[in-house]
Amino acid sequence: MTDLLNQYASRGKRTVEITASFPGSALPSDEFNNPKSMTLTQRMKSHDVLVLRYQVEMPDATRLLRTGSPVTVTWGTTNVNESRTWVGYVHTTTPRKTGNTSGTTEIVCVSPSMILKQAAQDTWINRPVMVVAADIIQGAGLDAKVDTHPLTDNVIQAGRTYWQVLREIAGLTGYALTTDNTEVVMLPHKAFFDLYAARARVFSPGASIEMAAPNSDRTLYSFIPDWSDMSEDEYALHASMTSWAIDPRSGTMQEYTTTVPSQQIATGRENPVVQRFNTTRSTYNLTDARQLSGDLLADRRWINQASLTGLGSPDIAPYIPVYVDGLSEASNGWWQVLEVEHAVDGRTEYSVSMRVGRDGSNLPYQKPSTLPLVPDAELSQRALSPTVKRVPDFVTTSYSAKGLTGFGDVGGRWVSRRT
Repeated sequence: MTDLLNQYASRGKRTVEITASFPGSALPSDEFNNPKSMTLTQRMKSHDVLVLRYQVEMPDATRLLRTGSPVTVTWGTTNVNESRTWVGYVHTTTPRKTGNTSGTTEIVCVSPSMILKQAAQDTWINRPVMVVAADIIQGAGLDAKVDTHPLTDNVIQAGRTYWQVLREIAGLTGYALTTDNTEVVMLPHKAFFDLYAARARVFSPGASIEMAAPNSDRTLYSFIPDWSDMSEDEYALHASMTSWAIDPRSGTMQEYTTTVPSQQIATGRENPVVQRFNTTRSTYNLTDARQLSGDLLADRRWINQASLTGLGSPDIAPYIPVYVDGLSEASNGWWQVLEVEHAVDGRTEYSVSMRVGRDGSNLPYQKPSTLPLVPDAELSQRALSPTVKRVPDFVTTSYSAKGLTGFGDVGGRWVSRRT
């Protein structure tokens, strides 16, 4: 058993806790602060969706929790001292009761990034696209963790939502798009390995086949790979990519074809079996055409994918690397999270169900060993961010700010505050 698994080895000894609060509401804390179960679903380029479930019908939830009311949820395994706090907005409340049976209540919540679902008619002319992304994120009161990119272009919103514009920019640059409470992250995919590989989770079937064994070291419950060179998955394209460059003065057209995603993470990527053509936009020179082709492949780089279920860990999120051990040579090694569902039920059951992917077989990162390896201060420095802590803060707004959150007037909204 590796050192990494030691503090997670005794599955039967894990104590899982969930607490929820609704700042500013008149809800009775003794009922609403302790949900029975919780699921948090996170996908690349998507808003988080968190569902709280209570084993009792709560008619007050519909009356006292409006769409857009703030919510804070903390969960984790107390005996290994790992936890996570998530903030967001209430989206839907659903009390249920059938006949004379005891009722249940379900509260669906969404991440602070939902403010970016507002549509507008903004236009940015000849601007670096990552500067545009930062403008959009910071304009919503959120923190922008973005990297630079050479692409400069006209960005025309044309009635789309701000989130749709960010998705378009992420696709053109081959960058990640995800959220962490009030922070919106847009970085090259490789940056997540550079930042988090040293402290990544290892998932292994362990030496004990029986999960309920007193000292089971099993952290991997199931692993189902699906290999296909012809996948049309949104995030998998095993193909060459051709883009065109058109000289604006002479009208001369040149093409550039590549088989390698920009910001290459893995070597050992097999030759593609199909060809694809960039139909989104043309460029003015071959240098830009080369960049664009690689970036378009980078956005759909995960040609190998698998479904993974394992022991719950609060720090699993989209784009985070994980390490699989103890299986076949083809399955072992590094993977990157494409989507994840955290499921907590009661005080002992906590699992994660993931879709993972990778773009080749060989990655230049060592297998994780012990935790923690990288202090938060060093992570901030390596992320090119100032070593200042950012925390979510629900600020009160005036009635004139109605609609800012996209939910109408609920008295305030989540913003990122520096401490």
